[in-house]
Amino acid sequence: MVSQATLPPVGDPSWTKVFEDGFNLAHEVGTDPNDGMSVYTVGGAPVWKNLGYKPIADGTWKPRPMNECATIDTAAGILTLKPFPNEDPADASKTLWRCRITSTAQFGSGTYIFAARIKVHTSQGHLSSFWLNTAPGAGATNEIDVIENSGQKSLANGCKATTSMPTNHGTVDGPYYGLNHTYYSSYTPKTGYKHCLSQSATNPLMDNQFHTFHAEWAPGQHIKFYTDGVLSATYGPQYAKDTPLNAILTNIDKQTAGNPAQDFQVNWVKVWKKNPPPPPPAVCDNDCWRAQLGTQGYTYIQNSNMSDPRLVRIIFDRKFYAAAYPDVRSWAEGKVATQGGNFYDHVQWHWLNYGIPWGRAGSATFDPIYYMNVQPDVSAAYGWNNYAGAINHFVSYGRFEGRRASTFFEPNYYRARYGDLAGWANWAVLDHFTVNGMSEGRQGSAEFGPAYYMGTYADLRAAYGSNNYRAGMSHWYSNGRAEGRVAVP
Repeated sequence: MVSQATLPPVGDPSWTKVFEDGFNLAHEVGTDPNDGMSVYTVGGAPVWKNLGYKPIADGTWKPRPMNECATIDTAAGILTLKPFPNEDPADASKTLWRCRITSTAQFGSGTYIFAARIKVHTSQGHLSSFWLNTAPGAGATNEIDVIENSGQKSLANGCKATTSMPTNHGTVDGPYYGLNHTYYSSYTPKTGYKHCLSQSATNPLMDNQFHTFHAEWAPGQHIKFYTDGVLSATYGPQYAKDTPLNAILTNIDKQTAGNPAQDFQVNWVKVWKKNPPPPPPAVCDNDCWRAQLGTQGYTYIQNSNMSDPRLVRIIFDRKFYAAAYPDVRSWAEGKVATQGGNFYDHVQWHWLNYGIPWGRAGSATFDPIYYMNVQPDVSAAYGWNNYAGAINHFVSYGRFEGRRASTFFEPNYYRARYGDLAGWANWAVLDHFTVNGMSEGRQGSAEFGPAYYMGTYADLRAAYGSNNYRAGMSHWYSNGRAEGRVAVP
């Protein structure tokens, strides 16, 4: 059965449209006061920015007029991107012509639909794309190509897997049918995947007519790609990283000055954000729910070497890690099936060899990316992605200094909320929350109440048990935050 999805209609309570450009209103050319780049404004508000070109010689972005390569016919509601000559002094051949515009709006921290109605050109020699990426200058990036078109129905080896970019064709030599969805991350370790559309899917689209392409991006869960409302590819949680994204339109043409540049036309671009499910009326705060739901029975599974900073309980909890990352659970189950051994031993191995380098949270009380973001001096001293260094710092210094390392726990808040902990040291209240507080449903921070979260959502109580607060915390990490569920009144 073919899976289909329509775009959210007007008034849909599940979604809010957060961006739309139908290219049917006047677009004025202006200048971004922050970086001097050329922008299109609508009603005085900047909407698109022309990133110009980036000479290899000095690596800086040079401004180009927005309407030099991106022109708008408001009567027809059509944006046309025509590549302009490359002025990079390091490129003597001047064969790579380019037009790239990016939305001034950024999107993140939630589930989104990114959609565009574009003309699928059959002209060759240029590459057009509607894609998403982290803003330039942000360091490591996550790139999602909603659709990329080379105009070719067949290209040998065009979808053959490489070491850095696996594909749905594997190591088979093509043929590659012109249209693809791609994910690429330059974060360490670098990951990527390309899905090339089949010949049967591509041929009807190669008609020089307008078609709709959209992607549903749910951080921590999936990226789903659709062509004219039909599901064409699904990427798992390892490709759905939560980083701010801009919508981008690009037309790149490899040619000589005597070969006219080919156009890429767009009818509209729209972005929706998923609304959080409405909670029932707030009649009870976290501790009110604690009194109703009671204390959780919990058996801690000890790690193999508790003297290793990477495996102390405040850093790594096997049950939390396996539940917070569905791909880890699947991976460990696969290892048990093929190699035998203990499920949680495989989970620990994944944490040591993949989880730490990837910056994943090993427990409810330590998230290395969160720690680096809120502790800039640690990030500066160790390097922003030195997650092993972050662990060592927190175990040796941070927990004693009362530094915050996760959404779930802030020592000053926890100590002040519960009078029986008054006067306790920072490390002591952290240990109390880790060993006792979570099982008792105590609230460790202003942002998350575990008992309130379980009490508010009947589907979680049915799935995990009414007072399985630790499972609720894992659920929020893996699903709840992307779904927009609320965790405090």
